[in-house]
Amino acid sequence: MNRRSFLSWLGLGVVSAVIPLPVQALITKSAPRLATLVVSPDGRGDSANIQAALDALPPEGGSIFVGEGTYLTDTTITLPDKPVKIVGTGRGRTLIEMHD
Repeated sequence: MNRRSFLSWLGLGVVSAVIPLPVQALITKSAPRLATLVVSPDGRGDSANIQAALDALPPEGGSIFVGEGTYLTDTTITLPDKPVKIVGTGRGRTLIEMHD
């Protein structure tokens, strides 16, 4: 799923512009400006690390799309004190595994 179809799937309306910044800025006709980051284990997204993507969101928050794959972590993922929406690709397709 590419970014445009993902954003469309989120119901954010018609994407009128996508600005390629470190934090993807989405401008839509029906929604206020939102930050959207894509996390991908193969490095094709904005980050390969969920915590790094959460930390990169602006003060007003935003959405994180976690692509299909297995994400290994040895620390707890900490949610920031701002509005955050995390979306995966589905049960059994997006996995987060904690390792000691």
